[in-house]
Amino acid sequence: MASLNGYEHVIPSRRQLVEAGLDARKAAIAENFWINYPQAEKILSQVRFIVDLPRTGDGYCMVIHSQPGMGKSALFRRVMMEFGMSSGATDCLAQLEIDSERARDHKTFSNDLVSALTLGTITSYSGSKKRLLNAIGARNVRGIGIDEFNNLLATTPREQLKNLIHMKTMSGPPFSLVVIIFGTSECREAIEHDSQFSRRFYEIELLPWKDDETFRAFVYSYVSTFPLRKPSLIDRPAVTKYLISETGGVLGRVVNLLKNAAWWSIIDGTERIDLDILKKGKEIPVKVER
Repeated sequence: MASLNGYEHVIPSRRQLVEAGLDARKAAIAENFWINYPQAEKILSQVRFIVDLPRTGDGYCMVIHSQPGMGKSALFRRVMMEFGMSSGATDCLAQLEIDSERARDHKTFSNDLVSALTLGTITSYSGSKKRLLNAIGARNVRGIGIDEFNNLLATTPREQLKNLIHMKTMSGPPFSLVVIIFGTSECREAIEHDSQFSRRFYEIELLPWKDDETFRAFVYSYVSTFPLRKPSLIDRPAVTKYLISETGGVLGRVVNLLKNAAWWSIIDGTERIDLDILKKGKEIPVKVER
């Protein structure tokens, strides 16, 4: 393998991939790599704060929502990586991803909820409240993170209200669970079926990116994960302006455009991303026959 000197534009943990084979480099670019950014770090810090609060009164509730493609599911996975029941956190969060079919029936949804909170030890919400409370406490479960919360809208208003009432019960005494939900902007509509419960929620919206220093720093950090052999020319105002204009600042579109551009740069031998390669990135690359 050639010397890795001169590849300082690639983060150290992925520098060895620069001289790897084509398939390995393509796979590295395809990987969904987490890059921290200020709003995500603020949300993670807020979660750390509320998880650490005493278990008294009504548990703190957060709703994190956005239009599709803004990275809310990636953020949900990051929260679970730090606070999930397999994370080793002292006070952890149970995890539930709402399936629209299972949310149609209140009994099924409620059973899924208590099963998530107890790692399957209890599978029916109709059992003893004391047994459920003991099972939650034995696992140091401080709350629950729920993704795709907007799927609650797949059922009737009556079933939606019953589901919300059950969640409200779990966030109040004696459980006092923290509830952190993620979903599309329809989350607000789902929560508002119970006005009393909705008032407990602190709302955060993930907004489209703007062409500013924070966005430029994110793009630079993301591109530094790509095993390209030359430094990319992404600090040009024309580059970030083009990214915003083509993607509307939607995070998922930005990342896909950058990935396509990285693949194209390997295919045509440029080995770096610049404005011309970004424009090619609007199309999916063609397969290279070897």
